[in-house]
Amino acid sequence: MFDREICSGQRLGPRLLRRGERVRRSPRALASVALVLVSSALLALGCGSSKPAYCGKITELEKATNEVKSATNAEALASGLKKSRTTTEELLKDLKNEYQTQANAIRSSLNALVKSIEQLNSAQTRSAAAAQIPGQLTAFENSVESLSKEVKGKCK
Repeated sequence: MFDREICSGQRLGPRLLRRGERVRRSPRALASVALVLVSSALLALGCGSSKPAYCGKITELEKATNEVKSATNAEALASGLKKSRTTTEELLKDLKNEYQTQANAIRSSLNALVKSIEQLNSAQTRSAAAAQIPGQLTAFENSVESLSKEVKGKCK
């Protein structure tokens, strides 16, 4: 019986296509494929972060600020300031035109702090610079905290 079905041209299961013959798909199969493709595309779009790019930079800047604040030697202080400066520059690029008041406060307080720390190298300016550093560090810390509070809602 099996040989007769093959010899008579009948096949069990799907038949083979002849040259030039197209595969016909049912509308139900096409709808299923379309549904899978659309679902995949929506899922891929939904997996992207809805947070603005600056959210991660603010977290990095807070960490760098804490590193500066808790520095116990010149190397740790220099490392923290370098991270703070680099992260501040990246953050300001990401902020673009948003939160300019807070961004300017961060920039100016960091620049003042760095300038005072650089003045520690000179014997003539060392005592005056050392006296200014605690206040400038507090100003920098407060400016970072102010921006962090402002953007808190967008960065959840």
